Amino acid sequence: MKVLVIGAGRFGKALGGVLEENGNTVRYFDPKVFPENSLAGELKGAEVMVFAAPSVAAEEMADKLPKDLPLIFTAKGFWNEGVFREFRDFSVMAGAAYAEDIVDAEPKFGNRNSQKNCFRRNI
Repeated sequence: MKVLVIGAGRFGKALGGVLEENGNTVRYFDPKVFPENSLAGELKGAEVMVFAAPSVAAEEMADKLPKDLPLIFTAKGFWNEGVFREFRDFSVMAGAAYAEDIVDAEPKFGNRNSQKNCFRRNI
């Protein structure tokens, strides 16, 4: 599966690494880390988006993301679920997860699926 991870900080890179270990093709969009990459370019061919940028960027980024691709929101902190109402499919990964937990295969989190077309893919 082709996954676009939005946010290439410690958490985004940790999740991306696990996704790659599970056979997925992972690309990253983070203008601070990869200023040469465009969102449109990184979205080409993506089948799933993982939002791992800081939660304060969610509202700004939501307007720029395609609403027909599944989205997994992993950012920590306050977020407004209403921002994602237009998305066809979204899921929220929440809890006390740290990048080190993900890398060590000991994540401590749960999830909340959208009530539209629940995201049930095994990535």
